[in-house]
Amino acid sequence: MKKDEKTGYYINEVNGRKYAYIQKSHVWNKEKKQAETSLEYVGKIDDDGNFIPKKKHLVKADIAEDCQLSMLDEKRIGMVRVLWRISEDIKLTEMLKESFPKTWRAILAVAFYYVSSGRNAAYLFPSWSEDHESPLLGKELTDPDISLLFSGMEEARRKEFLKAWRNAAASGRACFNDITSISSYSRENEMVEFGYNRDHEDLPQVNLGLIVDRGL
Repeated sequence: MKKDEKTGYYINEVNGRKYAYIQKSHVWNKEKKQAETSLEYVGKIDDDGNFIPKKKHLVKADIAEDCQLSMLDEKRIGMVRVLWRISEDIKLTEMLKESFPKTWRAILAVAFYYVSSGRNAAYLFPSWSEDHESPLLGKELTDPDISLLFSGMEEARRKEFLKAWRNAAASGRACFNDITSISSYSRENEMVEFGYNRDHEDLPQVNLGLIVDRGL
């Protein structure tokens, strides 16, 4: 991500689209001995270099008794619809609803973002969410929100979810294991730590492991 000296925005280009960010803070961390920068997504840059502010959350308005005005929006749905179907087939959606009844939509939305974009930087989620259909149903989920979401998942509840999901979807024939990491700017998430970063980002990260049971 580079700063555009002409506009003053930090620009991140993804699939030919340019997303603009502003710097919220830039402080020196004495313990880690490095500078930490916090960015906020504010909109896009069109092909002519013009800044387009991010869309505001639209609230449905009552215009008559038992009638509402629906606001139409343009969203990419292909990949997300496929992921929805896979999530339902492997009983992931069902088990998330049972284990995380209040936050399952946010968890699934972030998972869809990671899988469909191939990225693991949480600060890019708002720009992805603006262009794609997601389980959030139009609600906003910021980078700090995602940090709070992760830090609020107690270990006991995570283990209970994995156990319930295994029992619901297991075939007993084979298990596959994979690990990944998610970089983060958070300074409050206890799960974040420094280690080998495969994306060569000078950031701490959350390390995740996944065990999948699949019939042969």
